[in-house]
Amino acid sequence: MSAARDRYLAVDGGGSGCRMAIWTGTQRVEVSAGPANVTTDLQAALANIRCGLKALGEQAGVEGIDDVPGYLGLAGVTGPEIAKAVAEGLPLKKVRVEEDRPAAVEGALDGRDGWVVSVGTGSFVACRRAGQMTSIGGWGAELGDEASGAWLGRRALALALHTWDGLVPETAWLGALLDRLNGPEGIVALARDAAPQDLAALAPVVLEAAEQRAPLACALLDEGGAYLLRCLRVLGWSGDDPVCVAGGLGPVYADKIPDIPWTQPLGTPLDGALRLAREFAP
Repeated sequence: MSAARDRYLAVDGGGSGCRMAIWTGTQRVEVSAGPANVTTDLQAALANIRCGLKALGEQAGVEGIDDVPGYLGLAGVTGPEIAKAVAEGLPLKKVRVEEDRPAAVEGALDGRDGWVVSVGTGSFVACRRAGQMTSIGGWGAELGDEASGAWLGRRALALALHTWDGLVPETAWLGALLDRLNGPEGIVALARDAAPQDLAALAPVVLEAAEQRAPLACALLDEGGAYLLRCLRVLGWSGDDPVCVAGGLGPVYADKIPDIPWTQPLGTPLDGALRLAREFAP
């Protein structure tokens, strides 16, 4: 096989940023770029990916990176139409575009069968049996991604408004959030324009309040944990099988559900995307 045919690249794109890697035939080179949720903002995602591809080619010393086969696992790819729009918006001549769950599961399980709970800016729960993946969630911050950073941020904003309306008791952390965002007007303005990463940036407020045993913050984490456990059971989890916990917020929920035999990811979503790219390359 020629050196050119030994090369392939991969992109793991999410609401808070994307990472990409190329295998040059002799080494793996990685770069990072801006957010790449193609439902939230398709044009911004494409611009960030194009910028990252340029940087990747320069750093790897690869001329003609557009000729390198690529696999893209991106948040917000909800069907073939948007996948086609992404492929047509990039300079890559041979590219496969999918949503981000397959690469995350591939990386976390290192190609094996098993269970994955992934919670970061977004969230999903997946099972892989006989090489076939089934999953729940990952539908985005507007309608889903329960337990995720974006979900926690959105729920915190709603609770702050409930505090203003007198529907829930005043608490220090929600009062501080109201002050920080200049009251209800600021909260509504933020919610109207917020991307998933903007909402997820508020998740530490909830986590810090939960550490201080604030009841409403603890209740949010309990609700998120119950949702993840329900997803596992709907997918057929036996209660004994190990479950890989992934994503920046995954360990938070692992602590909330200690009876599950949790395991650590064997690799990253980018590892999984690069493996899928290798399978996709001619």
